[in-house]
Amino acid sequence: MDVTRYKRLRWLCRRGMKELDLCLNSYLEQYPQLNEAQLQALESLLQWQDDRLWDGVRGALQLEDPQQQALLMALSSLARQLNDDTQ
Repeated sequence: MDVTRYKRLRWLCRRGMKELDLCLNSYLEQYPQLNEAQLQALESLLQWQDDRLWDGVRGALQLEDPQQQALLMALSSLARQLNDDTQ
């Protein structure tokens, strides 16, 4: 495991929206199982502004990049699970 990369991603997962914080950090817990393409997709999406990223998690965006789209779908699923757990 690349500890430096993990720590950088953990830092980038800290967002201004609590929902994104929870969702992204839950996804990052899978870090050891993520392949290089998934990590690159995550790094790319973490460069987005919170509002655009949240739109993607909510399913309001369709991306051409299959890895990014798959990541948004995974984040969307996590967001639903987290929402169900809090209710």
